[in-house]
Amino acid sequence: MKHFDHFYPETYGARWRSMRLALLCRSKPAALVNHFGDVAGTCDRLTETGSIDLTAELRTQISRLRLSGSTIDQTSSVPSPSQSSPTSASPASAPEEEADAAGRLRVLEPTDVSSAVLHDYVPASQLHGDDDWLEEGDYFQFAQEDGSLRVAVDRDGPITIPETLRLFSYPAEDISRFPHPQTSSSGAKDYYPMDAASLLPVLALDVQPGDSVLDLCAAPGGKALAILQTLRPASLVCNDIQAGRVRRLKQVLLDYLPEADRWPCEVKVTKMDGRRLQDKEQYDKVGTLRWGKGTG
Repeated sequence: MKHFDHFYPETYGARWRSMRLALLCRSKPAALVNHFGDVAGTCDRLTETGSIDLTAELRTQISRLRLSGSTIDQTSSVPSPSQSSPTSASPASAPEEEADAAGRLRVLEPTDVSSAVLHDYVPASQLHGDDDWLEEGDYFQFAQEDGSLRVAVDRDGPITIPETLRLFSYPAEDISRFPHPQTSSSGAKDYYPMDAASLLPVLALDVQPGDSVLDLCAAPGGKALAILQTLRPASLVCNDIQAGRVRRLKQVLLDYLPEADRWPCEVKVTKMDGRRLQDKEQYDKVGTLRWGKGTG
């Protein structure tokens, strides 16, 4: 956080305070409705739990702004129904205490295993970092006279949310978890529990009909499922670098898209290092973010 506090206030200005708090708070549970299951029944059951259709709220806000000719206030949050009351309150805990607790998890505790093995010399078999090396001259292309870095921030217009994309979440003060998803008559699970922030990179991609999409850090599968729920891509390549994560990704796709002939596009799962990506030009959109608690 020390590095974040040094760099991001200049980039985001007054918004960094609330963004910093969000990074230290618990993730916001959400439920991504599976278009290949019982959509109407799933939405009814999620509404009965007290959750709201987050994507419907976003569409309403975007339509209102377009009619008024205004631009989206990037500091505003998605409105929640005023008549809704939280079903459970968030436990009182200081964000700084959570950060300290997370840091303590990295401390190695003594074990029965001797620490002598830590001092054994092991010759290096491979060097890492050359690909990410930054020459000093490259730094000064972005540095200011006061030592700060100049960062170009692109201002996008209003986003579009496909009608087939449905994400439910509880009101702002409620961090309750959703019940375990059920299996519909088609054999597909009815919704996918995820961090609400995981939808942001999917919306940022703005997938259009016929796009060829690559999800570089696809596991465990939330972003890939959200991309498929748009019913827009012609092909989707889901990639991850670790064998265990790839297995989990395949299982998620089978749980939510059990019948291959019902998939809306060609879906492929690969295991490769994204830095060694070949044929980059064949993709219209590439997602590289891994979202979740402590990632971005």
